[in-house]
Amino acid sequence: MNLITTEELLQKLDAGEKLSIIDVRESDEVATGIIPGAKHIPLGQVETSMDEIDSSVPQYIICKAGGRSAMACEI
Repeated sequence: MNLITTEELLQKLDAGEKLSIIDVRESDEVATGIIPGAKHIPLGQVETSMDEIDSSVPQYIICKAGGRSAMACEI
């Protein structure tokens, strides 16, 4: 697992890099906004949703503060 800043992720998106963003926040949090193109998989569903993750591109796992995304990476 490597950590990057939101600015670094924005640069990758602006550069058109092929990547996948997975937002592991809960549904009520995502309702307030989500990065366009991000896939929403709540942390509690990550393990059972592995078949939805495209392993051919770099994955960027996001949440509100970093704790849940770190747990998702461990899964």
